[in-house]
Amino acid sequence: MNSVLHCFLSALLLTCALRAGDLDSVSQKIRLGTAVNSYPAVVNPVLSYDMQTLYFSRKFYPENTGSIRDPDDIWECRRAPNGRWQDAVRLDPPLNTSESNVLCSICPLSNTALLQTTVVNDGIAKQVFALSHHTSQGWSEPEVIHIENYRNDSPYFYAYLAYDERTLFLALQNKHSQGSLDLYVSFRDGISLNFSEPRNLGPSINTVRTEGSPCLGFDGRTLYFSSDGHKGYGSLDLFVSRRLDSTWTNWSTPQNLGPQINTPYLDHCFSLSADGTIAMIVSADSLGTPGIYQVHVPAAMQMGPSQVEPGKHPGKKTIADSLSFDLHFGVDSAVVNITELRDALSGLAVALEDRCWKVTLDSWTDNSGTEAHNASLSARRAAAVRSALYKSMANQCLSFTAVHNHGSQDARFNNEDEQGRAANRSVRIRMTLR
Repeated sequence: MNSVLHCFLSALLLTCALRAGDLDSVSQKIRLGTAVNSYPAVVNPVLSYDMQTLYFSRKFYPENTGSIRDPDDIWECRRAPNGRWQDAVRLDPPLNTSESNVLCSICPLSNTALLQTTVVNDGIAKQVFALSHHTSQGWSEPEVIHIENYRNDSPYFYAYLAYDERTLFLALQNKHSQGSLDLYVSFRDGISLNFSEPRNLGPSINTVRTEGSPCLGFDGRTLYFSSDGHKGYGSLDLFVSRRLDSTWTNWSTPQNLGPQINTPYLDHCFSLSADGTIAMIVSADSLGTPGIYQVHVPAAMQMGPSQVEPGKHPGKKTIADSLSFDLHFGVDSAVVNITELRDALSGLAVALEDRCWKVTLDSWTDNSGTEAHNASLSARRAAAVRSALYKSMANQCLSFTAVHNHGSQDARFNNEDEQGRAANRSVRIRMTLR
């Protein structure tokens, strides 16, 4: 990927607070130091919610996993006690490989990262978007997400997952675009890995030129983005617009963030602090040398009151904190229907760090085998369901308080007819958020 593509991929919302004291003056625009900008092609600033870790990407860097042939690797800096950034360290697998790997955003309350990564099948490399979860053991194996009718006819693209973990912004070019890259929004189906067909944000935002770098403020309605189609000061400039209703296609007239932030060069990759007053951007000095800068957001262009409450997951009030359902199996089979499982889980809340799902499993079989065989089959079904739950809810705390393997004993339904036997080939899952 070239540098323009990389920045479209890396136009990120900074989902955490930057200390205002890091700026000498609120009117200043300050280039970050050599811990970040020592290698010119350094982009993608993403700060952890506790403000102690800064993630970014380096392009074709000699110390990337694949050396200078590696398009992108994810690196991190940690804050020293004096507030300065320490030397950068490359992240280990599974986030980095010898192919392109970009950390796009981190949801602030669950440490869920959206990644642009590369999968290789039959020798063919394909760029995909995936989710990974940070725990005390490190980053989990990325899980590829599915976006309905996803299509991008441009070599450039971008993805950003908002703070609510369900609103996905994309910069794409397809039959619904005004011209080059347009901004789109897609919505997650519960806690599954499925997202709806992208919806164009409409003509107030999109022009016949290029729009990228979407960043939604924590108020859920203030959108920052880059464009060379709205009136600006040179190449891509940074703009702000407000969402006017729930359609996601009705926006206020975009405002340029002004000459203190925008330059004649590429200004994009906007990343916002939690309080909305500070941002990191990709900009350039007077010679056009690109780098990551820290700026003050003009007061009139700052977001409204934040909808993110520490200690509470966004949107949890509207989704279930308990569930009971059955998963059904084929004859003599212990293979879980993953689609059926994820459909059943789609309405659940996302657990908080200090809360855990209490899970009880009851497993049955029909009476077509011996008691010993049925007992073994029942246990294998319960084990398969347990494994599938761990994979489908990888960012959740699960506590299996009881697993009952009934076999063909204590049948729930009549085993004397096929309808009853089919109903008995099941595992009952009961879940409560405690």
